Amino acid sequence: MKSIKNFLKISLIVGALTLNPLLNGCSKEKPTQNNSGNEIPVTFFNDNNVRWIDYAPTNFNPEILSFPSEESIREDLIELYEINFKGIVTYGSDGTLWKIPEIARDVGFEYVVQGIWDLTSEEEWNNAVDSKEKVDGYCLGNEGLSRGDYNLSELEDKINELRDATNKPVTTTEAIGEYNEDLLNLGDWIFPNCHAYWAGITAPNSAAEWTLEQYNNLSSTTNKIVILKEVGMPSGAGLTEEIQNNYFRELENLMLSNDKVSFVYFEAFDQPWKDWAPVEPYWGFFNQDRAPKEVSEPQILYNYVPPIGTYYNLEGRIVNTEPSDHKISTYILVGNTWWMKPYWNNPLTSISNNSTWVTDITTGGIDQTATQINSYIVTPDYEPVMHTLPLLEDEKVIAYTSATRE
Repeated sequence: MKSIKNFLKISLIVGALTLNPLLNGCSKEKPTQNNSGNEIPVTFFNDNNVRWIDYAPTNFNPEILSFPSEESIREDLIELYEINFKGIVTYGSDGTLWKIPEIARDVGFEYVVQGIWDLTSEEEWNNAVDSKEKVDGYCLGNEGLSRGDYNLSELEDKINELRDATNKPVTTTEAIGEYNEDLLNLGDWIFPNCHAYWAGITAPNSAAEWTLEQYNNLSSTTNKIVILKEVGMPSGAGLTEEIQNNYFRELENLMLSNDKVSFVYFEAFDQPWKDWAPVEPYWGFFNQDRAPKEVSEPQILYNYVPPIGTYYNLEGRIVNTEPSDHKISTYILVGNTWWMKPYWNNPLTSISNNSTWVTDITTGGIDQTATQINSYIVTPDYEPVMHTLPLLEDEKVIAYTSATRE
């Protein structure tokens, strides 16, 4: 594998300089596509109930060609699957990395985009082609144009060659500000990296809004599907797990209403070998030992809390847990008494496949005057107790949130 370290030293500078809402070199009118290859439809991002994550393994250091065991890869993927990721994007296909698609399918992942880091590596190429029955698409290179690994013509030839060899969709990745008309004409879908951090934005709300703006601007320049390959926020070197978590939750608020998947979470695990910038080891949902960060913990959030005195439904969503394996238990405080909702004999709410839920909290008496609302993720066999709030110490109670109304 060619030196990733040298590439990232360059790409951090290039990405920071080129990220802007106008997209350097891009017309605001959608260009006519003239890809010389026969494009293959990209359908594996159509299901917006599927969450995708970028995956580089634990116990991995490409700088010294140290690769994880297959069992270690399996343990990684089980951790990701258990917090409801069902699609993964990989970066390389050398060493044991080429086994990731097969192991991912065995764990239960629904979709895999396999990466080839070095376009000149016969090992990576052959491994990737051999994995075609386990793979939905390929990403050939990662910001390699920016670091000068190859030119546009060479990349286009390789994309067409891989498409012909596998009959699967193929694309490449550059920083989002690099997408001019030539690059937009390349590949079967558009797969840019897009990091608010490298644009100098770390406040969660502003960073999420900036990410959405970049996505919308690029989407307006092409008829192809646009998926942001990397969107993330580090949790160290001056930032915190809370900032990282809040960024993703705000981004979900803005972008998960799209009909299709629009971004891939970056990234699965902290990578301590990345030492060229203070924040680089700390982008993971988990640390290098697979210990969860705040961003990967099960969470319940309110999407809409009806104003006091009204009869609208309570709306929310869950993250990092499988919807079909859980229910919602909601209590409202009326006067000094807690009441189960929607009904005492029907106290649990089902969660939709897209992780959202709706509960009627005004089903009797003066429910509309409730001053506090508590909601809990619980197991389906949990039995709520009248007038008594669930305890987080109970193994059947996973997480909770609360809202106060005045």
